Order: sequence, then structure tokens, then C-alpha cells
Amino acid sequence: MLGHLNLVFFAFILLSAIWGSSFLFLRVAIEEFGPFLLSDLRVFFAFLILLPFLVFIDRNKLANKSKLKFLFFLGSINSAVPFVFFSYAAFNLPSGYLAVINSFVPVWSLFFSLIFFDEKIKLRMFISLIIGVIGVMIFVGFGPLELNLNSVISFFFAVLATVCYAISGILTRKYCPDMTVLHLSTFSLGSASIILLPTVFFDFPKTFPSTQSWLAVIVLGVLCSGVAMLLYFKLIKIVGPVKTTTVTFLVPAFGTLWGTIFLGETFTFAMAIGISLILISSFLVFFQKS
Repeated sequence: MLGHLNLVFFAFILLSAIWGSSFLFLRVAIEEFGPFLLSDLRVFFAFLILLPFLVFIDRNKLANKSKLKFLFFLGSINSAVPFVFFSYAAFNLPSGYLAVINSFVPVWSLFFSLIFFDEKIKLRMFISLIIGVIGVMIFVGFGPLELNLNSVISFFFAVLATVCYAISGILTRKYCPDMTVLHLSTFSLGSASIILLPTVFFDFPKTFPSTQSWLAVIVLGVLCSGVAMLLYFKLIKIVGPVKTTTVTFLVPAFGTLWGTIFLGETFTFAMAIGISLILISSFLVFFQKS
């Protein structure tokens, strides 16, 4: 049992590392593609890479039409809508604020578990999550922020995005317990690409993007969305949405780690303290009894 849990925790760390690496590829591609076109291409390439596996491996387990409607909705709240909300928020909020706001996803998940499943909020779990949030705060720090209407609206949209992430995990656990991970991932990403399609005209490039940017977008789609979504839904099915969404603690840590290794970015003592708290929190949450 312990060996199985260690393997699951390894998958959790792997998901954190993959999503953390997405920041590298975003930096490469964002200038030439823009946030909306980049987001749609990202989920579209992820959908394309998973679709053949669904057709040839999992097609005997396809959901009925009523489930397809739900999966379309699920794709909107776990990818399309939060991608757009965070893209808008990124124009007015520093990345440190966005990382801290995003780290509240597991706290929301704990709250919605109480509503949807009538699960009691355990004090130890809550304290473990707060340690993780504090770790993220120390890790990313806070830049100057001018309070105005745009920053307040951006903050509101970023919080709504985290609520979407949390609700999608809860709904997956509640309404799709028997649906395969491949099925969930493929239809979720496919519906997200359809929903985001009209937004590509906001960022349609005037010149054809470079090969380097295209490669970054493809890796974002195949690895950071396709493979990552499979891991994400698998973890939700095994350990539940609260433990799975604590991945938001480790994502900025891995993002900075890859930036330090590959881009020569600065790593400070405060970051080391933050990462230590994040790892302690993740370990405490993940190995708690449900």
C-alpha cells in the first residue's frame, strides 16, 4: 500500500514538474502568438495527440450523449474559462500575485468537498494547506501593485479562475467516477479548444511565427496539457481533488527551478524557505488519511 502511494506521489511530483516547465515554453511563444491564440493552440494540440488513443483504445467506453454535454461543460471550466481569465489578469497583476491566488485552488477544493460531499474539514488538512499558501507567498514575493479598477477586476477574474479549477475537480469526482482518464482528458481538451476558437482573432499574428515558437506551442500542448491532463484526472480518481490540486503549490517552485537551470535566473534564500514550506505542506496533505 505504501509503495503504491509513493508511486502516486511520484506522479504528483511529475505533474508539478511538467506544469512548472510550461512557464519556459510560454515565455518563448507568448510574444509571437499572444495569450488567446496560444491558449487555444495549446489545448488543440493536446486534443490532437490524445484523440487517436481514444479512437483506437478507448472507443468502446465512450459516454452517452448526456455525458458529452457534461464533458463540454467540464472542458470549459477546467481549461477554457480559467485560461482566458488568467490571461486577462496577467495584463494587470504581477506574476507573484497570480501564483499566490492560484495556490488557493486546494483551499477552494476543500470548501467545495464540504458542499458536494458533506466531508468534514479536518483541522490538520486545513493547516497543511495554509502552510502551502504561506510557502508560495514567501517563495514568489510581492511586487508593487497599484490599486485601480483594472487591478481589482483582474484580481476578481483570477479568483474566479481558481474557483473553476476547484469545481472541475469536484465535479469530475462526483459525476465521472467510472469514466476513463483518457476519455475525460480528450473530451475536456477538445471542448476547450472549441470554446477558445473565437478568441484566436484577438491575437492573430501579422507575421508567421518562428519555428522555435511553434515547437514551444507543440510541447505546451502535447506534454504540458495532453500528458499533464491524463496525470491530473488520474490523480483525482486515486487521491481526490483536494490532494491533487495542491499541485498549485509546487508549480511556481518548479517553474523557477527550470528557469534557474536553463535561463540562469536568480534563486534567493527566501525562495529556498518558501520551497521548504511548500514541500512540507504537499507531503502532509498527500499522505494524510482521507
